[in-house]
Amino acid sequence: LPFRPDIIHAQHHLDAMTAITALPGVPAIYHCHGAIWRESVPKHPRIHHYLAVSSTLKERMSVEFLVPPTDVSVLPNGVDMRRFRARLGAPPERLARALFYNSRHDVDGPTVLAIRSAVERRGIALDVVGTRAGRMAHAPETLLPQYDVVFASGLSAIEAMACGCAVVVLGRTSCGELVRPGNFDRYRRVNFTIAVN
Repeated sequence: LPFRPDIIHAQHHLDAMTAITALPGVPAIYHCHGAIWRESVPKHPRIHHYLAVSSTLKERMSVEFLVPPTDVSVLPNGVDMRRFRARLGAPPERLARALFYNSRHDVDGPTVLAIRSAVERRGIALDVVGTRAGRMAHAPETLLPQYDVVFASGLSAIEAMACGCAVVVLGRTSCGELVRPGNFDRYRRVNFTIAVN
């Protein structure tokens, strides 16, 4: 759906309700872009449509918040390709640097430790970026091209792919597959996450 200045576009419950209250009579669209167990999906007569970033999220909105499936459209995440540019040159013959790019995992948690052990056995150095690692990516478009393989999910995975990195989809407690042409569409439908169903 294209942006329209006469429609409220909101991405958080409080933002939506604040905007709806402040702008009486204006129709609204609610955009759920994250895991819905961290936010509730608002209901209001002026919310005319809902957007979800994945088919899994659309299904959960319909089941858990009783939003009719016809009222939810899937609008996948995207990145600004002028900002995130693929690195130039041929891919490296040997992988040397890996990045764990996620804010939901502890740096000494089991998922990070398992990945670190696996990549180090192959002579690959691993860096960890995320809130719990105490290191944030303030300019991911310059950070990501420094790595050969990135462990990430959601928008972070898309940003890494846009920079030309190999991406392994990261779950909450494990890893999925390396993104390849054969599984790209399947992962795209679920926003490059490990679906719960």
